[in-house]
Amino acid sequence: DALHRHAGGHPFDTLETLKALVLAGERPDALPHPPAVGARIQSRLRRLSAPALDLLRVAALSGDELPVDVASQVLGRPAMALAEAWLELETAQVLQGTRFAHDLVREAALALVPQALRPPLHAQLAQALQARPGISAAHLAHHWWQAGRWPEAADQLCQAATAAYRTGRLAEHQTLLTRAAQ
Repeated sequence: DALHRHAGGHPFDTLETLKALVLAGERPDALPHPPAVGARIQSRLRRLSAPALDLLRVAALSGDELPVDVASQVLGRPAMALAEAWLELETAQVLQGTRFAHDLVREAALALVPQALRPPLHAQLAQALQARPGISAAHLAHHWWQAGRWPEAADQLCQAATAAYRTGRLAEHQTLLTRAAQ
């Protein structure tokens, strides 16, 4: 299941991932991201229209899922204005609904986000997500941390640590508090 999710069931991507695992000679913590696969996917992604690339970059930073209202807020466009770009990403088998088709596509998309744009986009994502119910403090902390907004990140890390403590996840509680202290 993990390999299928990682490579999206694509035979070439699956074989390249397996080859990288064999060549590594040990069992890694995570499935590898073979350079040949990343280069092939990036080449395909670069052919997308500018609006689709904008949406793709925000999706790459968002994490597991990019809700339409969050994309609309971050990109400063009404949801209907994103319809063509969203459809283009789904047709190209980059997105399936609000999620990436598979992990290797997300990784390739992330490589297309310029480093200079990442902190402000993470801040915009955090602000947009903060208004949504059910978003975990740990998820928000990640975006604030990546944005370099330390007070906001520390606040969310402390909230996540409290939630971990209340559910008996003491090691996670301690890890989150240590990170908040940083």
